[in-house]
Amino acid sequence: MNPWSKIYSDYTNKLFYWKYDHYEGILLKIPRENNEWELTKYSISQVEKTLNYIFKNEIVEVNNNITKLEDGFEKSGLGTFFYDSFSDKVQINNILHLVEILLDLEILNSNKDKDNLKVWLKNIDWKSRIEKKIDFANVFPILKLEINHITFEVSDLDKSVDFYEKLFDKSVIALGDKMAYFDLDGIWFALNEKLTKKKDSYDHIAFSVQESQLINLKLYYDNNGIEYHNGRERFSEEGSSIYINDPDKHLIEFHTKSLNDRLDFYSKGNKIKIFK
Repeated sequence: MNPWSKIYSDYTNKLFYWKYDHYEGILLKIPRENNEWELTKYSISQVEKTLNYIFKNEIVEVNNNITKLEDGFEKSGLGTFFYDSFSDKVQINNILHLVEILLDLEILNSNKDKDNLKVWLKNIDWKSRIEKKIDFANVFPILKLEINHITFEVSDLDKSVDFYEKLFDKSVIALGDKMAYFDLDGIWFALNEKLTKKKDSYDHIAFSVQESQLINLKLYYDNNGIEYHNGRERFSEEGSSIYINDPDKHLIEFHTKSLNDRLDFYSKGNKIKIFK
């Protein structure tokens, strides 16, 4: 299933792809020569500033010729606005694609003149227009997967802590009666003394997810027939999770908080010793 929406550009006569993320903004994927892709992103803040610029100026030309912009000869428009505000050449080169997305969503209107394209604002509430158009049940909501933490179940916590301190030459940074945390150069590595006698292991790998993405992630999995569960009850400061077993019972978690969040939470009590 392809999470990208596609648009045929009337200006380049080629297809390009885009998708929207609640947290990241609008991401573009443009085919270039030699079967390579050019990726660029317009953050939520950049889109809002662009629309505010169009709103204040009423009718705006695109005018995004990089050479003219660098020489100071380009006429005022979206190109000069981006050049002065953000200075990202890839973004400037692809302004036309951003405009085409906003036109397709009926956020902007235009004069449809390929040689001198002018645009004006039709609907300032761009987020709601995007969310109405996109079927989030068919879109994987996480733009970039990142490891959140790795957890191993162990039979003897003290013995395992000693082993991993020597294995990685790292000291434990949090220690409780049944758990220990390490910081492996930015990777949250957790040891849990066996909590249950159940057949299923608690060994798992966790990926980071934003709270705003978690609802859409559940919707995506519901729509694709993937079962998940929420795991144990948590304090709100610990964050939220969903867990999924693959066909071989490997456990995958998506979690909303970081190691530092967890350490901050534990530091407020006295059951867990914090060494960081």
